[in-house]
Amino acid sequence: MALRRVARPEDEVLRLNIGARWVATDFVEVFREMQFLYDVSYLASSDLHDHPEIARLRESLANTAIYHQLFQRIRVRTRIHSTVKRLDEEKAELTILRIEYASPGACDLTGAGRAIRELRLFVMGIVDRYLEREDREIAREAARQRVIKMKLNNIELARQLAKKANLGHESFDLLVHQIMRAETVIERKAEADKITGVE
Repeated sequence: MALRRVARPEDEVLRLNIGARWVATDFVEVFREMQFLYDVSYLASSDLHDHPEIARLRESLANTAIYHQLFQRIRVRTRIHSTVKRLDEEKAELTILRIEYASPGACDLTGAGRAIRELRLFVMGIVDRYLEREDREIAREAARQRVIKMKLNNIELARQLAKKANLGHESFDLLVHQIMRAETVIERKAEADKITGVE
């Protein structure tokens, strides 16, 4: 990865919006992964599938299985990047055009047009999946909060029952414990679709 002041006319720019606190290792980690994804995007978006370099890459990757997992990862990444460099050294590097470290911040990366378009789609897919997962987690948390509220309502009913029956504190605790245990059993049955509704 290199730093460049101006994008070439045939290049496209990919902007990563950044937030929170970043340290040097964060940038290293993200840029390393972005370079790898750029290399893969470059190869995927090229029309060079019959090129001898691509055939050599296929053969090299096929022989990678004999290596330890760590060396496999390094070998795969190195072979892919060196293949891209041999195909087009000028466009092989994903270039850092600008880093704006503010709130909100941004990082502009530039490279070969088609590869950047593929990379953008890929990274957007990852981020969208994460955001959707976050939305699903928020919905699940809201559902959990509703369940907790219902459980508290059940405990309040137990308290009222204990008060009416003139139960002592220990008896009340035992009653609440058993109510919660029963709720857990019913919840598990509902989760397993063994209880599907109540009329």
